Amino acid sequence: KGIASDMLGALIDRLDQGPPRRLFAGTDSDNRASQRVLEKAGFMRDPLQEVPGRIAFTRPVGGKIGMG
Repeated sequence: KGIASDMLGALIDRLDQGPPRRLFAGTDSDNRASQRVLEKAGFMRDPLQEVPGRIAFTRPVGGKIGMG
């Protein structure tokens, strides 16, 4: 239904108004739906943070005050 995508998008929009920081997220390795939500929200896979059975993602936010 897109609820997770909408909520994540709203969170990122809000955090983009603040200081620069990095978000971290993870899913079970077989949870393609959640992985797709993160990818659509601009998260990139972060193999250095992964552990067996989990896929890790990261995304920068913030530092965009006054940019639109």
